[in-house]
Amino acid sequence: MAAPDLSHLPADRRTEPYGHTPQEWNPYYSEDGGRPLAMHAMELALSHGLLPEIGSLSDHADRLADGGAQDAPSVMIVDPWITAHADSKASLGRIGRLDRRPVPVVPWNLGDPQTAGAEHELKRNLRDTLPDRTGPQSVSHVTSLEQFRRNMPKILGSATRNFFRTTPTYPPPGTPEPRPRLKHTEETDDKRP
Repeated sequence: MAAPDLSHLPADRRTEPYGHTPQEWNPYYSEDGGRPLAMHAMELALSHGLLPEIGSLSDHADRLADGGAQDAPSVMIVDPWITAHADSKASLGRIGRLDRRPVPVVPWNLGDPQTAGAEHELKRNLRDTLPDRTGPQSVSHVTSLEQFRRNMPKILGSATRNFFRTTPTYPPPGTPEPRPRLKHTEETDDKRP
């Protein structure tokens, strides 16, 4: 979860979507009574056979940015307001430039007047921080909890495919054996009824 907590909010930012940790963030707080978005993501991952590890940007940024390889498919749910905090924007930018970055998902609650009013600036900051590239693109404009829940299985599938496509392989040393083949011989074909 790449989101600020209550102690790192931009000046005058509404506090309703936030909690004491980034994992408590929910931009759609009015849709389900404020249940954290991380809980929805965790339920969806579990229902698709994945074992999620929910953490904050600060929990994972240094390991990823210092060349630590992803050891599992990864999705990064990004609050656009995190780009207003210089240190968080820098951490997010280091991850955004990685060859094997987590698939970014950017929920937008345009029912939030502050987010709607700052939409152009937030989008520009996100484009600068998480540039588009080949491979899985950023998923943005997820504008409701229903849309988040509907799209998350596709996003998790994309993250999984990208992980297996980009994970280095380590074949055993030596000359590879030819692959076994099933084939018919004339003798076998003659014995058919």
